[in-house]
Amino acid sequence: IWGAAFDVGTTTVAGALVNLSSGAEGAVTGRSNPQANYGDDVVDRIGYVDEQEKGLEDLHGCITDVLNDMLTEMAESAGADLDSLHELVAVGNTTMNHLLLNIDPTPLAHAPYLAVLRESTDVPAAELGLRAAPGAQLHALPNVAGFVGSDTVGVVLATGLAESEEVQLAVDIGTNGEVVVGNEERLIGCSCAAGPAFEGARIRHGMRAADGAITKVVINDSIEVNVLGGGRPRGICGSGLVDAVAELLDVGVIEPSGRIRKRDELPDTVPKAVRAAVMEADGEQAVALVGEENSETDGPLLLYQKDLRELQLGKAAVRAGIEVACRRYGIDVSDLDRLLVAGGFGNFIRRSSAKRIGLLPNIPSEKLESVGNAAFAGARMSLLCRSCRAEADRVSSEIEYEELARSAEFQQAYTECMMLGPDPALNAT
Repeated sequence: IWGAAFDVGTTTVAGALVNLSSGAEGAVTGRSNPQANYGDDVVDRIGYVDEQEKGLEDLHGCITDVLNDMLTEMAESAGADLDSLHELVAVGNTTMNHLLLNIDPTPLAHAPYLAVLRESTDVPAAELGLRAAPGAQLHALPNVAGFVGSDTVGVVLATGLAESEEVQLAVDIGTNGEVVVGNEERLIGCSCAAGPAFEGARIRHGMRAADGAITKVVINDSIEVNVLGGGRPRGICGSGLVDAVAELLDVGVIEPSGRIRKRDELPDTVPKAVRAAVMEADGEQAVALVGEENSETDGPLLLYQKDLRELQLGKAAVRAGIEVACRRYGIDVSDLDRLLVAGGFGNFIRRSSAKRIGLLPNIPSEKLESVGNAAFAGARMSLLCRSCRAEADRVSSEIEYEELARSAEFQQAYTECMMLGPDPALNAT
C-alpha cells in the first residue's frame, strides 16, 4: 500500500513515494513547476487565470500533469503499481494550493486578499486528474491566509516550532519568503515576495539545485566552484549565487550598492585571475565564474549585473520580512534563541555568505540552523500520521497573520535592506 507526498512550490515541485505499511521511502524526485511558463510568480499566474478564459484549466492541468509524471517515475523506481497508491498529501503556498485543487485563486489578488479555502480538505484523486487507486484521496494541509499557505504549516509541523519553549524564527526561502516566529505560546506568520532568484530562476545561467549546479564559490587566487554531482558545471543555483556575491563583495569586485565594478576600477588587491574574469558581456557588466573551457555549456558561466539586481530584490524582501516579523512579536532579531532556514536552498547555503550579504541577520552562527525542505517533511509526516493532520489544523488556526504587502514599515525596511552588507542600519521606528 503506497502513499505520496508533494511540496508544490512556485518554482520547483518535490515528491516522495512512501510505503504506508512500513513507512519506508520508496523513491523521491523533483521537477521545475511548468506553471512558470505562464508567469514566474503567483501574481502573474493569478493574472493569467483572471485574464484567460481557460486560465484555471491550463494551470491546474499542467500541475496535475507534472505530478502524474513524478508518480510514474517514482513508481517505476520503487517497483510499485499506481493502482496501489491509496493516499496523497500536498502542501504549497495558498495560490499553488488553489490551483492544484482547481479553485479560482483570483480573490487572492484583491483586497482583503482572502483565501477561498483556508481549511484542510480531502479530495478524490481522480477528481483532480491524478493517477492513483480507485477511491484514493488527496489531503491538502490547511492554509493560514492569502499569502501564507500550507507549506508554512508544514514547516511549523516539521520543526516543532509550536511545541517549543524557545522563541524561534523559521524562514522558508523560495519564490515566496514565508516567516514564522514564536513558540508554544504564540506564533506570528507573514510572507514576502522574494522572487525566484534563490531557486535559480530569472538568473541568466541559473538552475535549480540539481546535478551540474554550482552550489559553492570560493575566491583565493582565482574563482573556485563546487558542482553538485561532480563534473563540469552547467549553471548556478541559489546557494552558489549567494556565495559568489559574498566572495566578490569581499574582494572588492562588487560594491555594497550591488554594482559590479569595471576592470579599470578594481582595487589593486583583486587577484589577477579574478580581475581577468571581470568583463562586459551583452551590454552589461559581468563576472565569469567558470570559463568556457571548464563549462558544460557552449560558453562561460557568467554572473551578470541584472542577476545581481534580482538577488538584491529577493534578499531585501526576505530580510525585511524577518525584521518586521520580530518587531511585531515584540523582540529584536538578536533576542531569538534560534533561526531556522528552510527550503531546498537551506540545504546548501553557507551561513557566513548569507550573513555577509545581509540575507540573514548577523547573529552567532550557533543560533542558525538549516532544516532543509521542512515543508516537504511536514507533508510526509501528515501522510503517515493522522495526529499530525490534527496538529496542522491547530497550528493554522493559531498563527497570527501579519499582512506586509501594504505595510509602510515593511516598505521602509525593504528599502534599507537593499544594500549588500552584514546588518543594514535599520530604522526600528
